[in-house]
Amino acid sequence: MLTDRGRHREANEDHCDTFVAGTGRVCVVCDGVGGVVGGSLASGVAVETFRDWFARNEVGPGPGDIEAGLSDAMRAADEAIARRIAADSTLRGMATTCLLAFIRSDTLWYSHAGDCRLYAFSGGRPVQLTEDDSYMDILIAEGEITPREARRHPLRRAIVNALGVEEMVPHFSGSGYPLRDGELLVMCSDGLYEELSAARMKRILRRGRNDSCDRIARTL
Repeated sequence: MLTDRGRHREANEDHCDTFVAGTGRVCVVCDGVGGVVGGSLASGVAVETFRDWFARNEVGPGPGDIEAGLSDAMRAADEAIARRIAADSTLRGMATTCLLAFIRSDTLWYSHAGDCRLYAFSGGRPVQLTEDDSYMDILIAEGEITPREARRHPLRRAIVNALGVEEMVPHFSGSGYPLRDGELLVMCSDGLYEELSAARMKRILRRGRNDSCDRIARTL
């Protein structure tokens, strides 16, 4: 996994990680909000909490066990951020978007809060599996603006859900997503998909299907 501040930001508030958890593998991407210091701290606390939670807890075998485990891990990270804010008032307003994935036996489950995205690519157009918790999506759903207008809206990056915000709601994938041979998964923050069109992502993924994950990530 790879994180980079990109060409337009002075600092990087993202954290990502992947590790083995029992009979499965965890992958996580977090994008901090609330200023350079607070945002980076929030995303870092979340990733650290996930490592600690999965080291201390075993995820059961059933779909219900996995949903409960991911939900508990998300809430543990949310509470860890809340404790840091309570201990230091200068951090008030910090939070982090989050995408937490769990893979076991060629099946993917995921939970998210905010606008980090998960894409699946099997050769055609990348398919977005998650839905953004964004203010723009609410306006589009209510018919107040069009998707084209949303791309230029001054509040296009405003989110309505994240770890560290009041009444955080973790979304869950429901039934597991069966992984197919040769399928590629892309987990990313808005720093990638805001700059990279679906068509360009498709070209990069198609050309790099036989490359290592690290090389594909660096190309993206």
